[in-house]
Amino acid sequence: MNKDEKVIYEHEIENYVQKTQLPDYFENLTKQLVINQPENPYKFLIEYLERRQRQRLILVTGGTTETREDICKQISTQLNYKFHKVDGNDLNKDLNAINDTIMNEQASKLIKYTSENEKHYTGMIVSGYPNNYQQAIHIQKNKQLFERVFILKQNKEDLKNQYSEIYNYDQQKVESAILRDEINQRDLSEAFGQYPDYFEINDKNTDVRKVVNNMIQILKNQDQKVAPLRSPRIIIFSPPFLRKKINSLVAQIAQQFGFYRINLEDVIQKHIDQQTEVGKYLYRSQKLKNTIPIEILVSLIKTETQRPVAQKKGWVLQGFGKNEEEINILKNIKLHPNLVIGLNEKEEKLLKIYQNLKIDPQFNIKYEADLEVNADLYKRLVEDKEFNQDLQQQTIKQHNQNLVQAQDAFQKQFQKYTLNDESDEKLIQIISQHLENPFFYGEI
Repeated sequence: MNKDEKVIYEHEIENYVQKTQLPDYFENLTKQLVINQPENPYKFLIEYLERRQRQRLILVTGGTTETREDICKQISTQLNYKFHKVDGNDLNKDLNAINDTIMNEQASKLIKYTSENEKHYTGMIVSGYPNNYQQAIHIQKNKQLFERVFILKQNKEDLKNQYSEIYNYDQQKVESAILRDEINQRDLSEAFGQYPDYFEINDKNTDVRKVVNNMIQILKNQDQKVAPLRSPRIIIFSPPFLRKKINSLVAQIAQQFGFYRINLEDVIQKHIDQQTEVGKYLYRSQKLKNTIPIEILVSLIKTETQRPVAQKKGWVLQGFGKNEEEINILKNIKLHPNLVIGLNEKEEKLLKIYQNLKIDPQFNIKYEADLEVNADLYKRLVEDKEFNQDLQQQTIKQHNQNLVQAQDAFQKQFQKYTLNDESDEKLIQIISQHLENPFFYGEI
């Protein structure tokens, strides 16, 4: 090789290294090795590269620009994602002239460029897009396969502060911008259905690091799976009438891990509110104080667990399994839960709650005294004057027997926990440990 050929060769190498961004690529691989510290680095890198056949696309919208970008940048740094900003407030301050076409084109251009020219990134996170119904429909029609949608529900005072600066404290424009955001978020919920994960944000009280860690946990859950294994499936059994505590706990679990939440009571009420054919039947059954046929309840559960959003995000089911028959049915319909959680509470605490129960005489349904309910139900609730301690102790005993039955039915998938002041955080930690175990996702 003569001198000229050597210069040309070196120039070609430099061009190749620059074009493919090899230093960044190998730096990322080294970073993954340091973070994960695998026993077999070679095997780890093979599996890591195989898992990265397609860059992930994460959409984050809502909230104030500053908070949203802070969250996105932290996630992009920790997960080696390319950060993209598409913000209507930057494109046009005129409330009526934020151009959907411009935002759609900008987002599409950025996503396409990264997927074609910046393959060393494991994914992309887009801040501020889609911002309304039209943009949400566009990204779906354009077949840009997003993996997750995070919607920030910002405190109204934070939004007011942001828009006061943007619109020079023009109160009318500020209020209009806040109203526009509220409408857009409702429209986004309609466009995406149950797919988004929502996060309440208050700049004064919210720890952004916790929100970031929560989102990263949701994204990493997907990393644990290897096709064709399915998303996480969790069933929770709980003591009767303990709605307030259990609803709060299950909501935390669904929020923390991005699961689709299936509360059988809510499913029934949704059918009644929407006046579907099954909803009309359910309403008549409740009105006549008849027991809802178990076949209908099973059908509702199957429908919910088979929804695309449930299969993509994973699901957590509550409100079924109140007796031996229901537990056996859950086993026989082959939902294949990865984890079955049996919750219990101290007898004296349950009896105190049961002693103060209120009842809806119209449907003969009992509720906790301090449970938040809608105005119509609140007006109907009266004190349950038929409290019988012996009968309630029998109810508690039956629940304990149910947990024994559930343990026999689900065996290694079953875990029992006693509720206390620390149980919420402890249970979430335990679920997190299960999710990080690759065997958790195997078939039963």
